[in-house]
Amino acid sequence: MYKVWRAQLIRLVVVALLLLGAGCGRATPPAAPSAAGGGATTPTADPLLPPPLATPNPNRTALPLATAAPLATFTPAERLRYADDLFSLDLPVGWEITDLSDERASLTSLEDPARQVAVLIMVLDGSAVPPDTGLERQLADFTNSLFGGRTFVFDAPETLNPDTRQARFRFDDITADELRRPTEGIARVQRVGNFYTFLVAVTHRDHFAALLPSLTQLFDSYTLDPAVAERRVPDPVTPTPPPAPVSLATLPVFTLATPLPPDDLRVQRISRQLAAQFPDAESQIYALPPATEFNAVRQFYVNQLQDWEDATLLFPELLEAQIDNVAIWQRGEQILLISTFPDELNEQFVLVTVLMDR
Repeated sequence: MYKVWRAQLIRLVVVALLLLGAGCGRATPPAAPSAAGGGATTPTADPLLPPPLATPNPNRTALPLATAAPLATFTPAERLRYADDLFSLDLPVGWEITDLSDERASLTSLEDPARQVAVLIMVLDGSAVPPDTGLERQLADFTNSLFGGRTFVFDAPETLNPDTRQARFRFDDITADELRRPTEGIARVQRVGNFYTFLVAVTHRDHFAALLPSLTQLFDSYTLDPAVAERRVPDPVTPTPPPAPVSLATLPVFTLATPLPPDDLRVQRISRQLAAQFPDAESQIYALPPATEFNAVRQFYVNQLQDWEDATLLFPELLEAQIDNVAIWQRGEQILLISTFPDELNEQFVLVTVLMDR
């Protein structure tokens, strides 16, 4: 999930820089005032999400409810005992089960044959959870970590019993690359001793009402064996504190780069575009000699950023788009991106550095 999020964030930066490069060196007319009057501006999209389409894609329609109806009856079903009886639940026959566990938790995904319902079950050792952290907050934080965004709606959790909370959620931001669609689901957290189980089920919004009884029945059928959990669920992982954040002013600058003044039209144009997409990011724009090759710029930063991870190859979309003038590094909670492009009007190259929190 994190990798997908990070790829989308970088994609937005790359697109912004490519658009800037296409017009580098030319003045840009000021934006027209908002129709609301005054100097009001339209709020920018959440930088963590791809920009939503202005109108829903007419070619994307919900699957027929008739296709989903058999799931609502929840028959036939069988009692699934999973992972040496770590947990069990009543699951319809034919569902696909995938083990996604790692060193932090037991993680299992379940999907129906029609690919209309996805269920995620995570079991973790909560012995390190502060005692004053309520189940409501844990459920909200977990669900937001999966789906959260500007259009994400998480209803107030309801108490099913002293150790169980459940909530409904939804989001409806259809995006240009169709990574999301109108979705609705339920999430539940259940505490048994020191162990917490998070159950999440999602489906298309048009199917949710018909499937809710079945999804609730599936959740109600879930049981955890704490004795097995003691053997199978990984011990709590103490997170390593991230390194202290830095600013662009403290990072090395390519030897041949000359900072452009704030009143330079190129700086104004690029800064305005970046601020609209990433209001909390730092950026700096430099002029480079006309013969400067990007490989030389990139190699300089490879040599200087010893404690940063080169993350460029984690984004195959850059290679697919044949974008060879972008490099990305990551350190703790920060991401550094550099890009160069020609400024033919001034017979120079422009170097843009962007530093942002992930």
